[in-house]
Amino acid sequence: MKKTKFLNVYNNPQQLRKILQIDIIVTLILFISPLVHHAQDVNNIQSNAAFAEKIYLQLDGKVYTAGNTVWFKSIVANANEHIPTTLSGVLYVELIAPNETVVEKKLIKIENGIGEGFFYLDKKLSEGLYLIRAYTQWDKNFETDFFFKEYIHVFTAQKKEGIPPINNVTLINGLNSENHLEASFNPLYIDSLHKKKLTVFVAIGDKTDTLYVKKDLDKKYKIKYTLPDTCHFATLQMQTANKYNCSKTIILDDKFIDLQFFPESGELVHGLPNKLGVKALDAYGKGMKITGDIVDEQDSSVASFSTNSLGMGSFVLSHVDSTINYFSKIDSQSANDYSKLYTLPKVARLGNVLSASRRENNIVLTALSNYMANDSIFLHMSHRGIKYYELKVGLTEGVFSMTIPNDNFPEGIVLFTMLDKLKKPVAERLFFNEMPDKRIKISHALDKKIYQRREQTKLKIKTTNSEGKPVNANISVLVINQKQLGKMQDMKQNILSYFLLDSELKGEIESPGFYFSNDFIKCF
Repeated sequence: MKKTKFLNVYNNPQQLRKILQIDIIVTLILFISPLVHHAQDVNNIQSNAAFAEKIYLQLDGKVYTAGNTVWFKSIVANANEHIPTTLSGVLYVELIAPNETVVEKKLIKIENGIGEGFFYLDKKLSEGLYLIRAYTQWDKNFETDFFFKEYIHVFTAQKKEGIPPINNVTLINGLNSENHLEASFNPLYIDSLHKKKLTVFVAIGDKTDTLYVKKDLDKKYKIKYTLPDTCHFATLQMQTANKYNCSKTIILDDKFIDLQFFPESGELVHGLPNKLGVKALDAYGKGMKITGDIVDEQDSSVASFSTNSLGMGSFVLSHVDSTINYFSKIDSQSANDYSKLYTLPKVARLGNVLSASRRENNIVLTALSNYMANDSIFLHMSHRGIKYYELKVGLTEGVFSMTIPNDNFPEGIVLFTMLDKLKKPVAERLFFNEMPDKRIKISHALDKKIYQRREQTKLKIKTTNSEGKPVNANISVLVINQKQLGKMQDMKQNILSYFLLDSELKGEIESPGFYFSNDFIKCF
């Protein structure tokens, strides 16, 4: 391993505050979801996850009609370097129905990490959301962390007649502010063999009630459910006797905004400059563009913030006090006159902050503490479970900062950990090390601009490295309607976002392709 050249060490708190106010958070999503790595002692050279295999399936679509074929290409790489696997020669790919039964299972031969296959969707398949799951025998050693999962919608060729599965959903405002939700269910729409009781799940917030519903005198399945006083939305899910599922989310307050704040290294700390990520979601769970202010208990503004089209943004609080509570107020003009105070995380009296930001081709890493003034600390740096560096450094007036060339790490998520002198972790920061210049450049040329139906198309594809020299590549081509699906294709998951983000983080990432597009670069 080559030695790292560290530059620009800052120990002046005033100079440092200026740095933190200038730098921006490049990838806010890293605040939202924990890294998929197994618990490990920081002294270990690598985690078990570094030995896993990552799997990506390139599908030819997301929506299909029963009677058609799902074509896919599979790429299997090692988790550490993202190069074609040398461990597995067989990939298991399953098509799983909405009732969680395996419809079909394929064994795909893998050569140099590449394979291909298909699923024929029988005309007798029922409509619903089907799961395509892929894994190797080797990846079973890591539970399901590295299983590939992708959902597809399957529709029947002819429109299904009859009453929808969940229907007549009604919100009733009763006396004494007691509200009820009424709904009817038709299990035969999704399961023609269903008999007897129907299982209905009602999910509100983090609470889920299970109901066993019998037919009423009209031979219909109905529920009347009392809603809590503060309820913005509810999800109804029915499950038939044969385990077929159907769900529907009912928005009870379409002005509801879920506003979340994420301190950079886990907590707000008294007396230190704190950088926070912010995420704004509408009632339908989608990101929304808003502006707002951060205020103290006296309603004095201490900072302002804004979010992009995916509801994400960041801001810096130059000084926070553990004896004061802080709140956020959304600008009414950006939220349809929706007025509400949102409480920020509680400020810790004692604590540490580990900050990381991008500056040109360097990573600025800063450690701050409000109780370790001139103590020694350790900085641990790892990537995909592999430890790259561990340094022993000294705090001066509770601050230490260094600049690290970003090419000392591969592209992707880098984990920085701050440890005290006893090597106990006290702060952690995930940072996305973006290196677009290191990626393969792909260009193409067509022999003409307009083609007739089924006319032969001649396509030339050129792949080069960052120096413009030709490189070998395994290419797949997907042709779509640019006007109808082009924007969607740019925003959805792709092989780049999967290997560098989706496979490294737990939880759902909205429009992952956005973070590798020009639109994201323009936001910052």
